[in-house]
Amino acid sequence: MADTTSGPSQARIRTDLWRAVLDFSGDEKYVWDQDGLAARRASEARDPGPDMPTITPEQFTGWKKAFAASVDDSDRDERLDEWTERRLPASFLPPHLKHRWNGHLKVEVHKRLLDWFEAQNLAPPADLLVTRDSVDTSPGPDLRQRLIACMRLMTQDELERVQIPASVLLRLKP
Repeated sequence: MADTTSGPSQARIRTDLWRAVLDFSGDEKYVWDQDGLAARRASEARDPGPDMPTITPEQFTGWKKAFAASVDDSDRDERLDEWTERRLPASFLPPHLKHRWNGHLKVEVHKRLLDWFEAQNLAPPADLLVTRDSVDTSPGPDLRQRLIACMRLMTQDELERVQIPASVLLRLKP
């Protein structure tokens, strides 16, 4: 399985974005709401932008097959093939595979979102990934602490896109 330490493995993907990628069962599209900087159902968006990258059932099956192919023979379980071919929930998997699948799914959704934001020429939201501790808490840390926490969650590609004012760079001691 791919190394996920630099991506979303230690964090959650923001709920609206997670839903916009994975909710392929509904009739309504998700769009990027330019005004609220959030993924919303098209009917709820105040300032609808481009369609979000919602996957198809076939793409989801492809992700499941790729995951199943990555499982070593020693870790395989008879339920894995049935889960891969049918629309069964992750709870059908044995616990040791369920945990790995959830990590695999986070990586796939994260990659899809980053690719989509790049293709749209939009910066991904700073809170695309949220730590488990900060998901349901009220704003506590000051801005500096929150920025440092965000930097710790960023991938190398995200870090390379950070813009720092020259005046700040000049204040750095050599």
